Amino acid sequence: MSDPEATTRPALPYKTTLNWLDKLRLGAACAVAAAIFWSVGWIAADLTDPLGGVSLTNRDTPWVGWLELVGLAAITAPIAVAIAGAVLPDAGAFAVAFGLAVLSMRSGQVSDLQRYAEGSAGEFYLPLGVEMAGWLVAMVVAMLAGGWVEAWFLPEPPGESDEPSPRDPRPAKAVRPVVSLGMAAATGSSRPRGELSTGAISAAVSVLAGWGLIWLLGNPSDHWILKGQVLFSVSAAMFVAALFSHQIFQCRLNLWFVLAVGILGLLGYGLAAAGSPSALSRMLPLEYISAGTAGAVAGTWFSQRVVESKLEAPAKG
Repeated sequence: MSDPEATTRPALPYKTTLNWLDKLRLGAACAVAAAIFWSVGWIAADLTDPLGGVSLTNRDTPWVGWLELVGLAAITAPIAVAIAGAVLPDAGAFAVAFGLAVLSMRSGQVSDLQRYAEGSAGEFYLPLGVEMAGWLVAMVVAMLAGGWVEAWFLPEPPGESDEPSPRDPRPAKAVRPVVSLGMAAATGSSRPRGELSTGAISAAVSVLAGWGLIWLLGNPSDHWILKGQVLFSVSAAMFVAALFSHQIFQCRLNLWFVLAVGILGLLGYGLAAAGSPSALSRMLPLEYISAGTAGAVAGTWFSQRVVESKLEAPAKG
């Protein structure tokens, strides 16, 4: 029996397998986002010390910089979706995350920012926690902006009934959503499986898995850690964490996995402020939100492809 609620929203035209043109368009969207943040994003960052790390704490007016970068993310995500098309959910957020990672490559790391720190560990890490929350909001804005353009790719919703009802003589119509939040529709249901409880559990599992993997990959000792190692450890950890969680719970909203990235950063800075620094506190907030979001979204894409392969196997047999 089909789920009647699954027909109230038409499915987005997401693809389970990308052809060469789809991949080229997605790559072009990421390249455009990288060019925007490398140039305009660097100007908006307006760092006090260009080598001290791309951080809002590394400028005289952090709130102004945050608003400028949020606006830039809100503009870049729709552009990326318009270039790539709605071939994959949250392609705009992925492109923005890629662009922010490129921006982070132009400057230093936490260790460079820490050289100028004065006062206690709490006075250094607590502002980074606030910045982490700000970047999380910026990424959610990018997801909403990209989802707004993704909704344009929806097919025209058909009427649910050609017969008028006794109370309303007009035929009932399916409602086209204003914003798509990355609801994977390839399995035949456009209604997100991940309700509040499922999404929260998925995020919690991603946080735990990501914590362990970042500790493993991010060089938890006091040795010097390179920028590439930082971005790789965060992106790889969140890729595997999101893949693992998505396979178990089938949460349809990528928003939960992005929230897990922000929670990891907040935990790391909170523990470091309390006097317990770890591998989680060796990344800047921008590195967390950029590499973490890209890894998490890519992890759900790969997981969805695995699910589709399992569903296609019996049909082919």
